[in-house]
Amino acid sequence: MNSTATSIRVNIVDGGLQPLPPTSNVLVHVRQGATDTIPPQSIKGGAALLVNDLEFHDNFMDTYTVIAYADGYQQAGTFVAVKRDRENPITLMLVKGNATFRFQSWDDLKRDDLEAVGFLVCEGDEASARANYERVAREHPEVLASLLNLIAAMRGIKLGDASPLVYFKQILWDSTMAQDRFFGYVDPAIIPAVRAAADTGHFAEEKGCAEFHPGATCSYKQIDYDVANVQLTFHEDDTKLIDGVKCVKIEPDIDYYKDLLAHGLGEVIPNKLKHQLTNPVVVYGLRYNAEGDEFDPGYAVA
Repeated sequence: MNSTATSIRVNIVDGGLQPLPPTSNVLVHVRQGATDTIPPQSIKGGAALLVNDLEFHDNFMDTYTVIAYADGYQQAGTFVAVKRDRENPITLMLVKGNATFRFQSWDDLKRDDLEAVGFLVCEGDEASARANYERVAREHPEVLASLLNLIAAMRGIKLGDASPLVYFKQILWDSTMAQDRFFGYVDPAIIPAVRAAADTGHFAEEKGCAEFHPGATCSYKQIDYDVANVQLTFHEDDTKLIDGVKCVKIEPDIDYYKDLLAHGLGEVIPNKLKHQLTNPVVVYGLRYNAEGDEFDPGYAVA
């Protein structure tokens, strides 16, 4: 490899984070910029693909797009900001077109992810939280998947020394909980913490947020990733006294795209036309493809 070249190593897993069957044929497409395209390459399930001799410019042109396809699976893709003289490994998740959710039991979740369970039990009643978790898993699996996506995404956000999860005092397990967002009540100290994170370049304020979030007074969208960023919307006029704290309503959600135009054209408008909501499976795939094993919502799609 010469000094102006680099490479990308592509690994493929399914929605259970397992290799695809060896009989699968996976087509991998690597694209640079808007026009330059590297010819697609095919690999078998379980194999990795090393794409060599990619141009390295040491500037904004060093972000490649990698897309993978396989029969019977939804396509997946991610952006790769490559470094010089290294393999730049990535892992893409391909989810079956007819996949179903596989959630952990409450006991397994409690064993494997105390932080998530601690959040779900933020009101202090484990029996009630467990009953709600099991009910939503049974009756509305897409809704629980969205909630778990948001837990995994929010725990990676640093607001000083804490994540948004520690500010929650109540989760609303009612009909407002949907497959693209949920509502709850938080200590209002989270708002200046989010504004401080915005000042350091991790969030951007959404002006006119009440247009898309009725009743909202302020909203901040994470900008750390190209895709699947958390948005924290606050309804400061809706308050509730919890444990002596005058809490405010919060509305966390995740959008597919960071760019406002892409969000509108690629998510908001299609969802309205098709009368659908943001798909938690797509969110999981986007964040996993961007972060790898660091993003773990604690369920499988198989």
